[in-house]
Amino acid sequence: METLDSSSSSARTILTKIGKFYSIEKHAEENLIVHLNREWSGWEGDLVRQDGSEIRITIVINNSPCGTDDHDCAGQLKRWAEDKQLDDYNVKLTIQAANIYKKKTQASLTGLKDLQEDGHMIDWFSAEQLLSQHGMSSQQISRKPQYVDSMSKKLADVQDFIDENNL
Repeated sequence: METLDSSSSSARTILTKIGKFYSIEKHAEENLIVHLNREWSGWEGDLVRQDGSEIRITIVINNSPCGTDDHDCAGQLKRWAEDKQLDDYNVKLTIQAANIYKKKTQASLTGLKDLQEDGHMIDWFSAEQLLSQHGMSSQQISRKPQYVDSMSKKLADVQDFIDENNL
């Protein structure tokens, strides 16, 4: 299985940073799916994969997708990728998150585990990555260790929860 990256001549990575899409009543993932569905037909010509190689879509988000006890964003993303596979696209998602969705419930955990079992990846930010995502350069980060320490403490709680639940 090939992981696509933008430097590969035979592949194209679609990096989608979600946050301020369409509807405030919907979660960011739901708005992302609306956006992807609108744009997909325009990308199809560029995404033809005769050899079955993977199309990896990276989603950068503050909180992990919620489970069936809320909007079921994890399930919606999983079903969206499955629908693309029915059309002969081997779509895999990488979700980069800084935090577990605010409702740390069994349903949210199950949704994340279901995504992982389908071959999608859940990556958790380190303090340095998170600060970089918020616009701090590596020089600024190295000059302000208190930010890294503070963020590391917050992320340690998230990491403990991730470890306890085998995510």
